[in-house]
Amino acid sequence: MDWKKLGLHTCVYFTVITAIQLLGWMMMNSGVIMTSGYSPVRILCVLPFAALFAFANVFFKDSESKLSLRVLCHFLFTVGGAFVFLYLPSRQSGDSVEAAVAMALILAALYWIIMGSFLGLRARFHRIDRDSKHYKSLYRKDNQKIAVKKDDLAKAKENKKNKDDYQNVYKKN
Repeated sequence: MDWKKLGLHTCVYFTVITAIQLLGWMMMNSGVIMTSGYSPVRILCVLPFAALFAFANVFFKDSESKLSLRVLCHFLFTVGGAFVFLYLPSRQSGDSVEAAVAMALILAALYWIIMGSFLGLRARFHRIDRDSKHYKSLYRKDNQKIAVKKDDLAKAKENKKNKDDYQNVYKKN
């Protein structure tokens, strides 16, 4: 595990998520000078979520395990972290268990929509990358490669000469 990469990603995610939350809170409470509802505890709860999200992303990108295991771990860390560290601290005291279950299902559905799109694009890019690679012979020796290249060049020049020489078409045999 690259701890430096993990720490850097955690800091970036914490900064971005906190800025988005604060901007959203300011937009919802514009014009109201004294509002209670956004506490330092909620801001500090973003840090463990950012660490879990960074770990999930670094694990997904750098792990050698199967794709299904990487996606499952990414799902558990991302959705579980968002539910525990972002949703639960912001719940009101009168919220029911059904609201928490509904939020968990909404987070899971949102995750699968975004991750499905990402995995579809990723598969498409890998397919394009695979198809664009040139074939490289593993069994020819270097001497054979040079001889084949010289023969190919000679044939190509001969074919080009015959095709480009328009007077050859009109010559009688």
